[in-house]
Amino acid sequence: MPYSSFPFDNQDTTETQYSKLFRELQASGVADTYGGSALRVDATGGMNIAIQAGFAIVRGHGFLCDAAEPLTIPAAGSSQVIHTVVLRLDPSVNSIVPAVVSGVGGGGAPALVQTDSAIFEMPLFDIPVAPGAANVDPTKMVDRRRFLADAPGAWSTASRPQGPRYATLGYNTTISQWEFHNGVDWVPVVDPSIPSRVLALESQPYVNKQDAQILGAPSYVVPDATTKVLNWVTTEDFSGISYSSVTGRFVVSKAGWYRYDIHNAFNTSAADAGYRQLTLVKNDAVLVANDIRNAVKGGFTTLKLSGETYLSPSDFLTTSVRHTAGGTLGMISDDGYQHFTLRRVGS
Repeated sequence: MPYSSFPFDNQDTTETQYSKLFRELQASGVADTYGGSALRVDATGGMNIAIQAGFAIVRGHGFLCDAAEPLTIPAAGSSQVIHTVVLRLDPSVNSIVPAVVSGVGGGGAPALVQTDSAIFEMPLFDIPVAPGAANVDPTKMVDRRRFLADAPGAWSTASRPQGPRYATLGYNTTISQWEFHNGVDWVPVVDPSIPSRVLALESQPYVNKQDAQILGAPSYVVPDATTKVLNWVTTEDFSGISYSSVTGRFVVSKAGWYRYDIHNAFNTSAADAGYRQLTLVKNDAVLVANDIRNAVKGGFTTLKLSGETYLSPSDFLTTSVRHTAGGTLGMISDDGYQHFTLRRVGS
């Protein structure tokens, strides 16, 4: 039959079946926190190295080293050679042993044998040896250990998980970023361009004002059925956009798309029927946004405008209010109910 199942009582489970099951539960790697000392390779003088004690899983098989294990790196040649210290699994002889795999002179790290059912070499460290070198240089050694960890994991670019599945998540210490696998490649969780884009956005022209009164007369009272331009009297923050308290105009000097957010609120009683209106106009001629609401209850009525508009140099915006309450109506003077923000967000 083309299928099998295991393990069960009174049934033999082969080495191949067991390792296949176990590698689905845990990928190959060293049992330690990222960068720990387990199975670390240290230079011990001359061309000698030592693999420190530790435990690892190698393609579903266990490897335990109780004490430092010495190895010798081949002598230097006429050109640089990169040697890779590995744990070599060989099911044909039922063993996992430390070994050194040597690259070619002038080349990169050697290709490792990593089959699905025969020999499998798990890298620990790369050790470059310069021409004529008499000692292993510990500052040139590259840690390639992969570590067993709960998801999400941690790794360097050189020790990323092999054969990652879609959405494998971990912290890459080489680039100091969280990343995940999208089924094709490793990609950062956060677009690395965002910080620079945020800084660029923060340097754009903007204005933030609070507390609006009627232009030309410092009053919160709005006559019935009369459009009144607002004067924003309290400056919270300001850069690159000019404002005139005489005309109520916000004037820009740099072309681009601008984001506006405007709130205005009226006091309202149950007897104050009719509508309340907040309007944003460009260059005293072009309607940008308009909010009209019926007031049929007591308390207050809040009007809101949010959106984006394109402005050229010297274009200006004004805000105005209007109501039909059958008499004068007051705006709420609390800054929390009235604010105007404008910021350039793109070209």
